This record gives sequence, structure tokens and C-alpha cells, in this order.
Amino acid sequence: MENFENIRLPWTDWKIVKNLGSGTYGRVYEIERNISGVQEKAALKIVSRPKDANEVEAYYSSGYDKASIAESYQQEIQNYVQEYMIMKELQGQSNIVSCDDFTVVPHEDGIGGDIFIRMELLTSLQQVLKERMLSVEEIIKLGKDISHALIWYENKGMICRNIKPQNIMVSAFGDYKIGDFRMPEFMDHAPFAGGMGHPGFYQAPEITRMEKYGYTADIYSLGSTLYWLLNNQRIPFIGADEPLNPVQMDKAMMRRYRGEKIPAPKNGSEKLKRIVLKACEYRPEDRYASAQELYDALDEMESGNYNLKKDFEKIYLPWSGWKIVKDFGHGIYEITRYKTDEDSVGTGEQEENTVLITRSIPNDEIDNCSDEESMIADYEDKIQNYVQKYKKLKELQGEPGIVRCDDVAVVPHKNGIGGD
Repeated sequence: MENFENIRLPWTDWKIVKNLGSGTYGRVYEIERNISGVQEKAALKIVSRPKDANEVEAYYSSGYDKASIAESYQQEIQNYVQEYMIMKELQGQSNIVSCDDFTVVPHEDGIGGDIFIRMELLTSLQQVLKERMLSVEEIIKLGKDISHALIWYENKGMICRNIKPQNIMVSAFGDYKIGDFRMPEFMDHAPFAGGMGHPGFYQAPEITRMEKYGYTADIYSLGSTLYWLLNNQRIPFIGADEPLNPVQMDKAMMRRYRGEKIPAPKNGSEKLKRIVLKACEYRPEDRYASAQELYDALDEMESGNYNLKKDFEKIYLPWSGWKIVKDFGHGIYEITRYKTDEDSVGTGEQEENTVLITRSIPNDEIDNCSDEESMIADYEDKIQNYVQKYKKLKELQGEPGIVRCDDVAVVPHKNGIGGD
């Protein structure tokens, strides 16, 4: 295992505390710093170009001299710098991972260097899926959130090209974000696919065929991701409950890239399946023409015919003057109120919206418990644990890097068991 204590960071107040994983060129770590007694965490990605000495030796063996090798890596590093400059400009985009800082440390031999990228610390979708399957409601939200990010790309005339489960992250509030970065392509600069290597499961067929492609390539990748999630993490032409093996995977890939019509995924309503299949259409002109169209179709699933959310107008709020205006899922709501004076008379000026997090205790398990007294005590302990956690968070109000907690309240259940 790598000894990350030997890695010298370009930011002296930060230190590495955990190895989170690695990819083809990059390694990802959890880092932290302490500011006036408040601990701040972030993610650090280190991209090394060249990756190792063997990579350079391969260039020498092919007849390249040191100057041409150094120039090649310098250009590659500049491409990374441009990429992360774009990502830094995206700070504040709710469904794209925030890039806070980056720097390049040249290698001592003059060939290439290490690129350090500091980003917001999130949980990978892959880690979530190791612990549990996503519900249909969560899959729809994922589709909407990533569509929202793609709308931004399209408005900037860019193609993301990097939508797949491995590159989706999840925030503490259940928001899904495009994570690992690849240099976005501008429509007028890169209309044709280059050497993309082995075709990925989520890559549009026109990219694999090295043909002209556009925004709908991202629609295909997102649709394929939603399909995979709805089909128990199986790609098209593999049954949702079938065991996986390499031969089966290769055959399924060949059928897809020959243009065979794919069957519907196992889970989800018929309407949701139609949406996903349209996003996965083989021909680009048969897919949704834009991320906005896909977003609108998924949004209708939530707010229209596919009634996923309970009626939040029935939720009792313990603070007068506040009302719920939007359901984000996962017990998280947007709430708003009008500012009041000392006599609690409305001034007509709307206060900045905030977020409500609800935790309902207990759930359906009470029906299977015979000892009511111990059950009441158990749920009381759970509620107090929540209260103490949010009280501590409230004490940190105003500290940088920590979500502000404004208030916490408990509403007991009428049956005397637990509460909200």
C-alpha cells in the first residue's frame, strides 16, 4: 500500500488522511486542515504524467528524444490545466463537483509533472451501490440531477463525454453530481470521435464507430447509466437476475453495437422504461434532442402521473410562518417564509429559502415488536442522538466549510412511539 505520508502537498495547511482510490493516471485522497479549531475536509486528485518510468522508456524505445518527450507531456499537462480552469469556473453549479484549486509541480528530470486538484469531498455512487441498491425514486433523481448538469454543458456549447456510474458522486443531501473530469469538447472543435480505446458500456455507438457526434452522445451515456441501475446493474441483453461472466458481457456488447433493439430494464414503471429506452436509442436522431427534454420527461414522472412523493402540504412544521415549497426527496425539502418584525407582523419581504431535513422515527418495524416499553425507550434514544447531533452542528453556525444548522425541533408521534 502506498505511503501517502511521503507526498508533499503544494498547500502547506492541508494533509492527506485517507487513500480513496486510483484510476489510469490519477490517485484520489481525502485531505483535511484545521482553521481556528474547525476541521475542513476535501478531496485531492493527483494526476502524474508520465505515470511511471516505464512509460518514458517506451517512448525512448520508439525513437523519441528527451526534448520531444518533454514537449509531448508539457502539452498534455496544459490540456489538464485548461480542463480544470473550466471546472473551477463551474464552482456553484449544483450538479457538477466543485474544483476549489489546482497546481502543477514539474518533475525534477524536466519530463512532465504532477497535477494536484483539490475538490469538494463527496461519496462515490460506486460506494453507495456497494451498500445498497438505489430505489426507483433515487434513480429518477439521479437522472434529473445529471440532466441538469448536461443542460449547463449544452448552454456552453460543450459535450461532457464522461457520464457513467464511476463518474457520478453523491452529496450528503442526496444530490448527484458529475465527478471525475475529462476535458469537455466544444461542438465546433471536436465533432468526430478519436481513438477512444475499448468501447465503454456507456459510450454512444457513433463514438465507437468514430463518426460525427453531438449532444445526444451524452444523452445516450446517461440513458445507459439509468438502464444499468434499473436492470440490477446489468447492461442490455443480460437479464437483471443473471450471473455475470466475461463471455456473456462481450456478446451483449456486440449485440448492442450492431444496433439490435434493446429490451426494457427490469425495474421502474412502463413510462420510466420508455423514457430510458428513448435515451438509449441506437440512432442519435431517435433520442431526446437535448438534456432539457430528458429532464422534463423525468420531472413529469415525479410531479405528474408517477406519484413518488407524498403531499408535503400535509406536513406540520413546528415553526410558524414557514411553508414547504419543494420536495427534493430523501426527507429533504425547500422551505421559505416572509421576514417579520418583532411583533411577528409580515413585512412582505421574502426571506432567503433554506432546507428542511426530516427524520421519521420509527418506521414500519413497530408492527413486528411486542415489547412496547423497550421500543419506546429505544426510539427515544434514537431521537436524542439526532437532537444532540444537530445541536452540535448549530453551535458551529458561521464556521467556514460546515453546513449551517439554524434550528432543530422534535414533534412526537400521536401513538407515543418516536416522532419526527
